[in-house]
Amino acid sequence: MNPTRNRKLKRTLVFLLILFVLQETTLRIAFPVPEISNFDRCYYVSKGILPESRHHLRNQNWYWMSSPDTHHRFVSEMNLYGFRDDEWSVSNNSGKTRVLFLGDSFVEGIMAEQHETIPTGFKNESNDIEVMNAGVLGVGPTAYLQLATDMAPIFKPDIAIMCIYANDLGQNVPIIPTTHLKARHHAILKPRFMTWISENSERGPLYSRWHSGEEPYLLPFVSKHGQELTPIQRAIKQGTFNGNRVGAIEEEAGYLRVRAQLGACVPYFVQVCKDVGTEPIIVYIPSKHQLTRHYMPFEQAVNPSINPDSLDLTTIEYQRHAAELKMACKASGVAFLDLTPILKSEEERKNHLYWNYDEHMRGTGYLLVGREIRKFATSKGLL
Repeated sequence: MNPTRNRKLKRTLVFLLILFVLQETTLRIAFPVPEISNFDRCYYVSKGILPESRHHLRNQNWYWMSSPDTHHRFVSEMNLYGFRDDEWSVSNNSGKTRVLFLGDSFVEGIMAEQHETIPTGFKNESNDIEVMNAGVLGVGPTAYLQLATDMAPIFKPDIAIMCIYANDLGQNVPIIPTTHLKARHHAILKPRFMTWISENSERGPLYSRWHSGEEPYLLPFVSKHGQELTPIQRAIKQGTFNGNRVGAIEEEAGYLRVRAQLGACVPYFVQVCKDVGTEPIIVYIPSKHQLTRHYMPFEQAVNPSINPDSLDLTTIEYQRHAAELKMACKASGVAFLDLTPILKSEEERKNHLYWNYDEHMRGTGYLLVGREIRKFATSKGLL
C-alpha cells in the first residue's frame, strides 16, 4: 500500500475515533439513562392522572397548584426513574442507611417544595442516611405493595416505610402482587445514540439533562358556556384547583366509617421486607378533618351543600382505620406509628399543617411528619 495513502487512512481513522468518542461523551452527559431500563414511575400511576400518551416519566418536571390557597406553582422535579427525588443508585456503596418511603401524594410532597417532603424531614440533613422518595400521586396500597415487591430486591433498603393516608383503607381491598420486576440493566457498551433512538421510539422522549419544561398535574375543565362560576369553580376550570375536591368530604366521611379494607396488605409487606433483610415500618397519616374542625369553613366553600355543623370527622366513629391498622401491624410484628395524636396536638396549638382548600400538607407539615417518623424509628433501634 502507498505509504502516503496509508498515513491518510490512519489519520482518517484516528479522526473518526476521536469524533465518535466526543460524540459519545457528549450524548452520555446530555442524555443520561437509569441503571435499570424497565423500571419507571409510569408503571404504577393511576390511569387518568397523567396523559396516557406518556411513556417513561423520567427527568421531567410536573407542577401542582391550588389558587384558592396560593398562586405559587409547586414543581416536582423527577429523577431518571420518574420519582420526585435525587438520582438513585442500585448499589449502596456509601455505607449510609438506605430508607425507602412508599406512599401517595403525601409522600411525594404535593403542595410543597422539592426540599420539603416527608423523606427530607426524615433525613434532616444527616450525612449517614440516604432516603428514597417513591411517593406516587393518586395511588393506594395496591401500588405501594407492587413498588415494594419490585424495588426492595433491587435497591435493598435497610428500612422500608409504608405511609398509609386516610383515604387508602375504606374503598378497595389491596391487590397482592402476583408478579415482580425482573430488572434489566442498560447495556453500558451500547452507543448512546443507539440508546437514544430506541428509547425515543419505544418509551417516549429521552429528555436531556437540562430539560426545564413543566407539565401540569391538573388539566383545565371545560364547563357549560354561559354558566356563572364561583371562584372555586373558576379555579377548577382554569386547572389551578383540584376538581376532585368537590364532593370529597362526603366520600371521606363514608369510607372512614367502614371497616378498614386491609386484606393481606400488612403481612405481605412484612414478608417482602423480610425476604431482603429490610426492616418494615407502617405509618398512618390522618386527613385534616380527622384532627380539627378548623378547615370546615373552607371545605364548605368548595362544597356549599354540606352542613358543617352536622359533619364532624374528629369523632371516634371516623378514627377506626388507625386502630384497625394498629391491630394488623401488631399481629404481623411490624412497627406501627399513628400520627393522629401528634398532628392533632399541633393543630390544637394553632399550628395548622394543612392547606385550607387543598387536602395536602404544607411543607412545614411534611417536614414535621418526617422528623416524627425518624424519632419513632430511632426509638425502635432501627437507626
